[in-house]
Amino acid sequence: TSLLRQQLVEVSISHSWSLERFQPELDALLQAVLWRYTIWTDTPTPGGRLQNLRYSQSSGSVPRALSKLQKLAFLAVWVVLPWFGTRLKEMAQASERQGLDMS
Repeated sequence: TSLLRQQLVEVSISHSWSLERFQPELDALLQAVLWRYTIWTDTPTPGGRLQNLRYSQSSGSVPRALSKLQKLAFLAVWVVLPWFGTRLKEMAQASERQGLDMS
């Protein structure tokens, strides 16, 4: 996803608008698209395909596909929490800068 993001940023630099302030949302969107077309549809990620890997439940001798709840939890942990953490960190840094400016 970082290669796709880099390409989008390069395109935005050549035009008059910039995507840098939306970088966390862009990362989350690209991760969500990758999640949708791999985890949600029970297909391996591109790297997993090269290694012949896929996500599955390991109960019993025959691997079963992940449940919808597990897939949504994967989305929350893999996409939503990193995005939220990035935005929370930026807000904390901005409020710290404002506090320093007022001093």
